[in-house]
Amino acid sequence: MVYTFSDYVIKYEKYLDKRMVNLLNCNKYCDCGSELTLTEEKTSIVCSNEFCAYKVAKRLVQMCKDLIIIGIGDVNALKIVNHFELQSPLQLLAYNPDEDGVLADDISMEKSIDFYNQVQAKELQLWEYLRAANIPAIRDNAMKIMKGLDSFTELFETLDTYGISFIEQQLGLIEKEDYNISAIKVFEGLLQEREVLEHVENYLNVVSVTKEISIVISRGILNYPSKEAFIKTLNGLYRGKVYINLIKTLSLNVDILLWEGIGDLTSKVVKAQKLGIPIMTSSEFLNYLNNK
Repeated sequence: MVYTFSDYVIKYEKYLDKRMVNLLNCNKYCDCGSELTLTEEKTSIVCSNEFCAYKVAKRLVQMCKDLIIIGIGDVNALKIVNHFELQSPLQLLAYNPDEDGVLADDISMEKSIDFYNQVQAKELQLWEYLRAANIPAIRDNAMKIMKGLDSFTELFETLDTYGISFIEQQLGLIEKEDYNISAIKVFEGLLQEREVLEHVENYLNVVSVTKEISIVISRGILNYPSKEAFIKTLNGLYRGKVYINLIKTLSLNVDILLWEGIGDLTSKVVKAQKLGIPIMTSSEFLNYLNNK
């Protein structure tokens, strides 16, 4: 729930950071005209309008970073959002300069076409597009939400039938008498973006993956600065054939543990041996992927 400034002062004044209260007293309204408020944690000030141009622009910048689309910084993002009156950054994935003109009045057609070409060159799974939308409570759960689903249309048809229970199932949440708060936030966020998701799906270059492999990495990978860098490289090499999902915690749901075999046995290696999970070095894993 989003509380207004007045609600917070009445209910929580003695607990609030006085600097926050003073700042809000000086300026209660965002430039978009909506009242400013505090987050539920009461640690930062935000606009109460979910479709505030500044919020949508921030999501647009992050979407471009996720999709590795260059040329859209904070300034241009806000111009684009205001020009098209966007309520979701996803709407821009359906952009076509031939039909829609330039991205904004002072953004050239050349740059607009460059943005369009970058979007068209992307080939991603549906969950990756959903993640890039940066919908509150959904970003880090995008893969789980779309597991076993072939389209956003199928997602919403399933939600129409099973409601929040389906989200709880996808996220692996324990069923309780009352719905899980996290599942409710995900459900509400999806419904808010339903029209956009179903519309933009027709403009996306979606890659279907024949297999998904869940792995855990113990310690690190030789010649790579991070585990994430290694996974990103492999998913680029085998795009459309396999998706490698990096998991932090070892369990029976993990397919393979990667360990370079350097030093003493790690706790993850010992646990993998007990669970019967295959253990491979990065070189062995590459050979496994090539042979498969």
